[in-house]
Amino acid sequence: MSTIVVTMYIKPNGRAKETSISNVYDEDADFINQHHTKIGMEECGAMGYVVYFDYGEVNGDEPVEWIEFSQGRDCEETIKAGLENVRILWL
Repeated sequence: MSTIVVTMYIKPNGRAKETSISNVYDEDADFINQHHTKIGMEECGAMGYVVYFDYGEVNGDEPVEWIEFSQGRDCEETIKAGLENVRILWL
């Protein structure tokens, strides 16, 4: 397992705080670092966490993000699932 830096958005006003998470598969951390993918996370009630993947594409001035809900999955599986879709978008 590897460690990555993510931005946690904290309710109620979405205050941003950078933090490290250490339960990320090595190959996913490598992809995130090699492709400068920015990861954001916030708690989302019954859906668990929502994870935002900013993979560098923009629409006007706004970043295009892939959004993945944890829905009971652990952190490493949620990030892995989101990155599988980001990889498809890169093709």
